[in-house]
Amino acid sequence: MEKWVIIMFFFTAQHFVCWGQDRVEQPPGEMTANEADHVTLTCNYTTKTTNVYLFWYKHLSNKYPTFILNKYPVSEGTTESDFKKRFYAKLDTTSRTVPLMIKNLRVSDSAVYYCALRRLYKNLTHSNHVHRGDKINFNCICFFPGGGKRGIFTVSEGILLNLTETVS
Repeated sequence: MEKWVIIMFFFTAQHFVCWGQDRVEQPPGEMTANEADHVTLTCNYTTKTTNVYLFWYKHLSNKYPTFILNKYPVSEGTTESDFKKRFYAKLDTTSRTVPLMIKNLRVSDSAVYYCALRRLYKNLTHSNHVHRGDKINFNCICFFPGGGKRGIFTVSEGILLNLTETVS
């Protein structure tokens, strides 16, 4: 019996991006393919800088998004070990795309796939001390245990909070 793999990629996510001119776009819809097929998921991005990280995540229903890989212009990036043999992406800074190729599809590949963008800054250091119970206000979409949230967070033990400040 032939098995189908359904890959949904109709959501667009921005990973720690707080700037209006940065965005990623994925075509809406879903893709259906046969087991053992190869597919390519499209991701186009817009930014005014060349220093960016591009990410891919796999999101299964009722679970947290799982990191697949990241790419950036200065090196190959990293791929999570569970995905290394069948998942591949190539960052094309000229066409501003980072398509995700999945080889030898499995039924377990059925999921929603997110492309995400983060700017890369070098040699910027600024530190404020934050204590447990302090409230912090920022306008980024961030993946934390418990789902994506924005706004005010209460600092609690065991959460590493990295904030990026735009300097004009």
